[in-house]
Amino acid sequence: MRSTPLETGLDDGDDPDGGSAMVEFSVLAVVLLVPILVFVGVLAQAQAASFAAVSAAQQGTQVIAQTPPEELSLSQVESAARLPPDDHGIAAEDVDITVTCADGACTEAGAVATVTAVVSVELPSIPFIGALRIAQMEHSSTVVVGRYA
Repeated sequence: MRSTPLETGLDDGDDPDGGSAMVEFSVLAVVLLVPILVFVGVLAQAQAASFAAVSAAQQGTQVIAQTPPEELSLSQVESAARLPPDDHGIAAEDVDITVTCADGACTEAGAVATVTAVVSVELPSIPFIGALRIAQMEHSSTVVVGRYA
């Protein structure tokens, strides 16, 4: 008695769908995996931009609080606020720093000063489209001028 290929588990090579599962799995993995990896990368960039904005604004207010009002210059505050974002992978020129004071120039002790840092988050560069800005992370920090000077 002769056995059939189904009974023996042997394939005689006539199956037209044989071997296509690997191709389907590979295509499906690329189609699903690439957008997920881009999404995770964008989330990481957004978190880094958030940390950069917070640290920049806080560094600026620390300089205002610790420097005597007569020695304080706004360019000094801005340059100090541009240092921390580099620790989070954000270039200093990609951070917008704004300093506002209740007296206009932060020259009087007791004036209230606010440092605002804004960092833009962009999608990774996409061919034929370029980089797209998707979010802005902003943080403001307020302090009294010369509080600890």
